[in-house]
Amino acid sequence: MNIRIATGEDLSFLFQHDPETLPDRLEKKVQGGLVYVACDEGSRRLALLKFSYFWDRIPYMDKLHVIESHRGRGIGRRIVDRWESDMFDADAELVLTSTQADEDAQHFYRKLGYRDCGVLFVPQQIPAEIFLRKLRPSTEGSSTSAASLF
Repeated sequence: MNIRIATGEDLSFLFQHDPETLPDRLEKKVQGGLVYVACDEGSRRLALLKFSYFWDRIPYMDKLHVIESHRGRGIGRRIVDRWESDMFDADAELVLTSTQADEDAQHFYRKLGYRDCGVLFVPQQIPAEIFLRKLRPSTEGSSTSAASLF
C-alpha cells in the first residue's frame, strides 16, 4: 500500500470519486497538497482523503472515500493514520472531521479514537452533522489552547 499526496495525474480518479467538489476547486486542493490517495502495489488508486483547515489552523478531513470493492480491508484506517501523523508532525494539536448522524462513518471514526465534539443543524439537511475530534496523543488531558476549544 502506497499512501501519498495526490498529483495532477490523480485528477481523473478524484473527479470520478468526489463529484460533489467543483473540478477547479479540486484541482486547487491537489495543487495545495490537500488531497491524499492510497494505491495498491500496482499503483491502482483505491481511496482518497481530502482536507482543509478549520479556522485556517485546525486540519479538517472533508472527505474520506474508499472504493466500495476495497472496503473492510483497512485502507481507510491506513490513509487516516497517515494524514493524522502528517498533521500531528506539523504541530497540529487536534484534527476534526464530520459525518451525518445517520451515516455509519461515525462508528468508524470513533473506533479510530475520535470523540464527538459538536453537532450542526444545517437547513434542508436531515439529519444533523456530527463533528468529531481527535487530539494529538501528547495533548490528551492537557489544557492547550486549541485542544481546550473542543
